[in-house]
Amino acid sequence: MKRAAIKYLSDDMGTLIVDGTVRTNELFDAADDTGDFDIEEARIEGMIVQFFEQAFEWHNMAWLLYPYFWAKHSRQHMKLLAEDPDPKMRDFLSAGAARVVVPVPEVYEDAVLNFFETNEIWNGGEPPMVDDPEFISIAEELKQGRTNSFNSPIYYEGAGTPPPYIVDEWEVKLPTSLVKLQSDDTLPTFPVGLFETDTARLLDQRTQSTGTGANWRNSIVDLLMLYGVATPEDEAARRAFANSSGYPGDHETDAIASVDGWTYFYVLGQIDLNGLP
Repeated sequence: MKRAAIKYLSDDMGTLIVDGTVRTNELFDAADDTGDFDIEEARIEGMIVQFFEQAFEWHNMAWLLYPYFWAKHSRQHMKLLAEDPDPKMRDFLSAGAARVVVPVPEVYEDAVLNFFETNEIWNGGEPPMVDDPEFISIAEELKQGRTNSFNSPIYYEGAGTPPPYIVDEWEVKLPTSLVKLQSDDTLPTFPVGLFETDTARLLDQRTQSTGTGANWRNSIVDLLMLYGVATPEDEAARRAFANSSGYPGDHETDAIASVDGWTYFYVLGQIDLNGLP
């Protein structure tokens, strides 16, 4: 989220004025592949990094995630089915858009406003020095992970404690998809139903009943045959099926191996969720 915010705020580093010099499409290439670096280029790039790291309170960044249907149409299906053991990560993966608010420290308001107006960082000059009121020491930066703002530690609620403050703490149990270890070697049994289908068993049963698709584990043609797709041996039919299923790429020009690979795991996922049609 922070990376996307910096890209938006800087117009993807399109045009920056650093120490009186116009920089376009900044690549951050002061260092080469051997580990050596250009000293002057590193100084300029350091000024850019310092500005975007210190002129915004990233530790106080807030965001609101919006539903999957605001995403690109070809990605909506994947976002709708996104899963992750961490509920917050699941919500992030399934979001189609987000509203982000990044605060600016009071001492940097003028510098940030000047940047938005002129593309100049540090008001066109050098970063703050030690004796400058805008200077932020490394100790203060390290404290950001444990404070609500610069030089403002978070305290527990008490007489005369100004907000924000901690009112109470409590333990929270989160759901997990991890396997719980057991005291014996008895394997667990799970009911087969919606969202709990035994994909391999269903496909093997259909193979036995129809006499086709025996190689579904290695063949997209056999898998689609069992899934009920007409003429799966036809490349055009497979491309059309992928397109109707939400294939995120270009179903007409992408390599058929890429289309088939995506389709294979998509179909297995659908069978796992809903069973065979």
